[in-house]
Amino acid sequence: MKKIFTAIAMFAIVALISLPVSAGTLYQQEGTTEDGYPPDFSSTYTGAGIASCENWKYQEGSGSWCGVYAHEEQPNGDNWIYCEEEGSEDLIIECDIEMYCCTTTWDNEIYFHLGNLQKLEAGDLRAYVRGTMCTNNGQYVGISFDGTSKTAGDFEDDGGLTGRIFGGMVGSVDNMGRDISSESFDLVILMSWLNGAAGSFLTPSSFGSGAGFENVLWWNPADAGVGAGSFNLVWSITLEPSTWQADGNYQLDPELVVTPAL
Repeated sequence: MKKIFTAIAMFAIVALISLPVSAGTLYQQEGTTEDGYPPDFSSTYTGAGIASCENWKYQEGSGSWCGVYAHEEQPNGDNWIYCEEEGSEDLIIECDIEMYCCTTTWDNEIYFHLGNLQKLEAGDLRAYVRGTMCTNNGQYVGISFDGTSKTAGDFEDDGGLTGRIFGGMVGSVDNMGRDISSESFDLVILMSWLNGAAGSFLTPSSFGSGAGFENVLWWNPADAGVGAGSFNLVWSITLEPSTWQADGNYQLDPELVVTPAL
């Protein structure tokens, strides 16, 4: 798993990854009962990279045949008398196209500094993280809180999830070095598959487990009407400290994950 968002001092979030299929990639299924075509091309990759990630081809086989033509159909079902035959000249073509997902992200290391909560201006509490996704299958995007104490009750549900994480930004220390882990404030995370165009930011679609991850806040690509393709992704992150929020360092560090929309 690779992290792609990290924010410190006043904020921290997450990462985007591509998940392995539990039964293995298509190449890993070669020669097994899960393979969709009988020829076994397992162990044929000779490159230096990861076989399932590379574009490559392998060829083998040979055969020869010699026959004499007859005007009448022969017992073999055609009009040829087979004189000599060795190996096989049957044409076998197999192509495994793996499900892939590639992402890029930038402006993902975010630092908010709030010197005076009484003088906040528009934009002081909001940041945008931008990126791209290219995939041949629709992908759910989720924020995984696996390994944390977050439960469904920590995510605002007003007839549907709103993207608000109650107490998501948790204190560490104040400027005297004192423990302020009892202090926290909310933040709201929305995302867009469509370059952040007006009206394109979406609230999460569900919270739960999936693809081996627990406690995940999921966005469904179907909500944006997208599937396979290339997309410009934008995350909107809005902090919501109170006017009297205690001084100190606050942070959040979950992980952003992707899983196929199957």
